[in-house]
This record gives sequence, structure tokens and C-alpha cells, in this order.
Amino acid sequence: MISKFKGSAIDLGWKFKAAYMASTVKEYEEYMALLDSEDTRIRPWLEKIGSHKWAKCVCGPRMYDIMTSNCAESMNNVDVSAREYSVAKLIDSLRVRMQQWFTERKEKAEKTTSFLTKNVKSYWFHFKVKLGNSGACTCGEFQLSHFVCIDAVAVIGFRPHLSCYDFISPYYTRHYWYSTWSAVMHPIIDPSSWVVPSNVLSIRCKPPLCEKMPVGRPRKSRIPSIGEHRGTKRKKCSRCHVVGHNKKTCRNVIPLPTSL
Repeated sequence: MISKFKGSAIDLGWKFKAAYMASTVKEYEEYMALLDSEDTRIRPWLEKIGSHKWAKCVCGPRMYDIMTSNCAESMNNVDVSAREYSVAKLIDSLRVRMQQWFTERKEKAEKTTSFLTKNVKSYWFHFKVKLGNSGACTCGEFQLSHFVCIDAVAVIGFRPHLSCYDFISPYYTRHYWYSTWSAVMHPIIDPSSWVVPSNVLSIRCKPPLCEKMPVGRPRKSRIPSIGEHRGTKRKKCSRCHVVGHNKKTCRNVIPLPTSL
């Protein structure tokens, strides 16, 4: 958006962030009006994408805070060295890593003594809602996060029969956190102990047809999927500081510094 429309990159950035983080439609429209003041083409462009894909007040609680898909990219970066292994070794390497991650997170959950998880508890005082008898808030944040705020705590404090934990989703609790990482990953047993059906044993797998390897170093970078956008970084010359070429191919004349 910053490269497509006119306006300051800083202004477009914070106005768009405030728009997609808005909890109510009224607040959303206020920041969209600010984007209109920068460039009137921004709103139609965003509406064509679909506000339900990026605006928090429209997408609802089931998509709350899921704005990117960086999980796949993170796993690709972790598996850089493992990609060079054979298929069997690669699968076993992934199993070992997942087993290690599950064990570390399970032990961390076991050491937690509070009712809520550590990150959620530190986020306790960052919500602002007005809690009524309906159990909902006027700002919309309470419905999206399913977590109480300062105002909600103040209201609940005047009702001794109520507890703040009654208004928090169970997914924030230590019990759910521990259950998430309590799965057990069993290693592959020795091939001599495998129980293989007879119809599988009768199959003879021939090696795949191999073509001659191309000349040069084997490719290590991942092949992008169909429709995947990969940003390109433009070259900038370190000699003349002009975008479009590098120092080796620079032909621009550098003026000599003026003497004092």
C-alpha cells in the first residue's frame, strides 16, 4: 500500500494499523477517513481485498489476531539444513525437533503455578471495556478477546459472588496450555520389529527415473508456491547511492569534495 499510493509512509502505516486494530466499526471508520485524506483510492483498494480478511472489528473473534501466515516461513527457515537430508532422515529430523519443542513447552507449563498463563496474566491490564449486565462491552474488545479488562475488574469487584476468571475464556488457562503440549511423539522402532502386511511386502518399488544433474551448485533455496508473492529487494549502489545498480557496475561520475 505504501508503494502503491501517495502519502507519507509513516502516516499511512500508523493509520492503517489503527484501522485494522479498531474494535468497533465507528473507530474503524474514523481511521479509514484519515486514510481517505491521504489518498481516496486507498479505501476502494482495501474494500476490494475484503475487510473481513484484515479488519479486526469485522473478522470476528475466530480470526482475531491472526493477521499473517508467518508460521510456514518460520518453519522453512528452521529446516534450511535439514532439507539437504534424504527423505527418511528429514522426517526423523522433524520428529526430533517437534518432540523437543513439545517437551520444553510442556515442562514450562508444568512449572506455571498461576491459573492463567504467564503471557496472558501480564496482559491483564491492557483492555478497556465497559461491562454491563449482558456480559459484553461497548468497545467490542471484550467480545473479540474473551478476556476481562480494568473496567470489568472494577465492576466485578462490587459483586462478591462473581470472579474475574468466570469471564475469561478457558483457552487462556494453564490447564489448556498444558494440554496443548501434552501429546507424546513415539520414535520409529527398529525395522526388524515392523509388522508389514503381506500385500505390502509383495510390492517391488523401483527407483525413480533420474535425469542428469545440471552443471553447477545444487539449488538450496525453496521453490515458491503458485501465487506466492516474494518481495524483491532493489539494488543500491554503495558508491553513488543510486538505486538500480551496484558498485561493480557503477558508471556515474562522483564529484570531488570541495576544498575548504
